Amino acid sequence: MNKESAIKQVNHKLNLNLNSNNTNWSNINANGIWSIEPNCERKSQKLYLLLNNNLSKKIHVFEIPSNHEVYLKLYCRNDRNVYRLLFNLSDTEFIETLGHINFKFFYKGLIDYI
Repeated sequence: MNKESAIKQVNHKLNLNLNSNNTNWSNINANGIWSIEPNCERKSQKLYLLLNNNLSKKIHVFEIPSNHEVYLKLYCRNDRNVYRLLFNLSDTEFIETLGHINFKFFYKGLIDYI
């Protein structure tokens, strides 16, 4: 599964309007977690996050509204103009570990794939 095919499936199954510009994607990284770094400028428009669990074959979809107060709580890297979001691998809990923010509020659903 790659970002492009995930976006197509999410749009079709959840009736959303994701594209490569408004969506950040993460596979499980070498440390066994999800890591996403959306640009800090993204806070001014709706942001979608896709967490791909290639072990359980599920894509978790999150929608963060523009200018939401959560952006004030996210860790912003000093060396780059991006937020740093880390999530432990789980298909039921979505707590961003740097800011200890529960992203369940932004959860739009999941896509099972083969």
